[in-house]
Amino acid sequence: MVSGFASAGHMGMAEECFRDAPEKEDAVLWTAMVSGYMDAGNVDKAMEFFQAMPVRNLVSWNAVLAGYVKNSRAEDALRVFKTLVRDANVRPNESTLSSVLLGCSNLSALGLGRQIHQWCVKLPFSRRVTVGTSLVSMYCKCGDLEGACKRFSEMRTRDVVAWNAMISGYAQHGDGREAIRMFEKMKHKGVEPNCITFVAVLTACIHTGLCDFGIQCFESMQEAYGIEPRVDHYSCMVDLLCRAGLLERSVNLIRSMPFEPHPSAYGTLLAACRVYKNLEFAEFAAGKLIEQNPQSAGAYVQLANIYAAANQWANVSRVRRWMKDNAVVKTPGYSWVEIKGVIHEFRGESEGANANEAQ
Repeated sequence: MVSGFASAGHMGMAEECFRDAPEKEDAVLWTAMVSGYMDAGNVDKAMEFFQAMPVRNLVSWNAVLAGYVKNSRAEDALRVFKTLVRDANVRPNESTLSSVLLGCSNLSALGLGRQIHQWCVKLPFSRRVTVGTSLVSMYCKCGDLEGACKRFSEMRTRDVVAWNAMISGYAQHGDGREAIRMFEKMKHKGVEPNCITFVAVLTACIHTGLCDFGIQCFESMQEAYGIEPRVDHYSCMVDLLCRAGLLERSVNLIRSMPFEPHPSAYGTLLAACRVYKNLEFAEFAAGKLIEQNPQSAGAYVQLANIYAAANQWANVSRVRRWMKDNAVVKTPGYSWVEIKGVIHEFRGESEGANANEAQ
């Protein structure tokens, strides 16, 4: 009952059943509460249950690791992993490594990722597909494409997830042609692509300017593989068309989407309108972005810059007043860098509506 309510997100009912449970030493019972609160985004409550557990097993530790990563607290996940390895009387498994390597990826903690790699080589399951794929993904996301390629070549078995990790890695590093070569090689090996594969391939097309090939891939998804395009696929296509200067075609694609377009599609169009000096589509894109999120500063700033480039200063002033009336404040940016095993966080200053948006 506890697991069922927790899985459904009904944590009030789950906790009521937990209190009424006759056996309070059951680790499964406690772990269900930890996982449920982590899934609900209530990390503090989840940790209250974890700290109070009379007995912890590996599943309990994995629930905390995965929960921290899911809630964008990768640093806490890595701290828990170090505690698990050093103090807990349990040995990590594939799930443990997948979570902690994802945490390394999110923080670009390449040094720690390499340490975990060296450590897990000694484990009996180190050659399994899930572990190999997690390592490939970690190396790619941490900027070590050579390390990812080496690990990928060492894998005895590769499923579509492993291929996707490598194709995505090449695409993320701007080597679109190599990503497409890997895509063709994957198909030659008899591995059928899935929806994630096509996101990676379309991303590769964006970085290499292969607009025609990208359009072919987008069309073949449904025709050849029966894959319905999702938000990510449409967003990639909008980006691809915008970079090629096909703004009208990208607007038509946005309007034809069978669901509400993601804000990134409008953001991409707005940025392209600045490059190609298209006021009509800029106003359309900015209007949609502000409609979806009136407090987001980006659309106002971009639109003001586009008006400024066209010497339409009255409209620039109008956008600034619009920002002031809506009390819009720019969100500060964050970045991370790892130096000698220590992760440093940098925070950019936020700017209010009175800042000089049009530069």
